[in-house]
Amino acid sequence: MVEMIDLMISLRNICGVKPENKFLFAVPGTPNSYYRCSDVIREMRNRAGTKYPERVTTTSMRKEAATLAAACGLTREQVEELASFLGHSVATHKQHYRLPQETIQKARVAKFLLNIQQKSSTAVEDQMTDGMINDEVPEGWINDADREEMSEMDTNPPPKKRVKVEKKPLGN
Repeated sequence: MVEMIDLMISLRNICGVKPENKFLFAVPGTPNSYYRCSDVIREMRNRAGTKYPERVTTTSMRKEAATLAAACGLTREQVEELASFLGHSVATHKQHYRLPQETIQKARVAKFLLNIQQKSSTAVEDQMTDGMINDEVPEGWINDADREEMSEMDTNPPPKKRVKVEKKPLGN
């Protein structure tokens, strides 16, 4: 990515960007103007002829990033960094992009099932006991009742069973 940004900077003069314009996504011929992400996305979604252009928004992209972040079990510091990158505070991130617990669980189960397909049964079982499915969700993303239920699951886990899982390709 750094190489691409360096390339953009090296081509500024050829594209007609004035030297005094310090913005990375500068509007050519202007001294202090830049392209807004939401405007560019709106223009591109319309040009692309998408079936539902109203669904392609910066808000939907932020929500997708929040879903992926929750599924990955980011630390508090990583959530802060993500919120900053997306252009808002952690409080805004929690208030407007908080995900339903079932969405987080579906993402984790999907991740678990992909691991079953790709790994041996021992590796999958190790991931289960390492907390892949019940790992800590960042503060404020779930309500207290759900957090309490997850805590009970951690303190009173069901007994372990060894299960042999055969690796088979999909569709057979």
